[in-house]
Amino acid sequence: ITVAPFCRTGPGSWARFNPAARVPDNALEFEGTKARPGPISVAVAVTVDLEQARNADQQPHTTKTTARMVVYGDSDWASNARLSLLGNKDLFLNTVQWLAGEERLITQRPKNEETAPRLSTVFLTARQNRTLFWLSVVVEPAVILLVGVAVAVYRRRKT
Repeated sequence: ITVAPFCRTGPGSWARFNPAARVPDNALEFEGTKARPGPISVAVAVTVDLEQARNADQQPHTTKTTARMVVYGDSDWASNARLSLLGNKDLFLNTVQWLAGEERLITQRPKNEETAPRLSTVFLTARQNRTLFWLSVVVEPAVILLVGVAVAVYRRRKT
């Protein structure tokens, strides 16, 4: 059995030993000696040599000599909402090509200007999301309303 990590986090990342332990507001904080420092493998490719396994077990001969498996730490990256982000589609398709034994088809596909999103995706924290909501949905309309009322009052007093 051969295991090869092919997706890793950066050196500044860390992993929790106890993912159930959360701090207030679901904020993640570094846990010092209780955390595993990065880089951390988040995807590994596994290859099993069936010929050696068959000789050890004395099973009948099959046509395949190797078996392949890819293990990801999470599947959210391949969901409909995230498939088009950051090359996730290429990663998924190339994983399937490698599993099928079609290494010659593994490539980085060219970006299609017509179908590519015009704006980049923005990721916001919960706090940033709330702030953006209050500013754009509550504060901005309230300011416009107050300016309109002030202008109307000023015009009535002037006439």
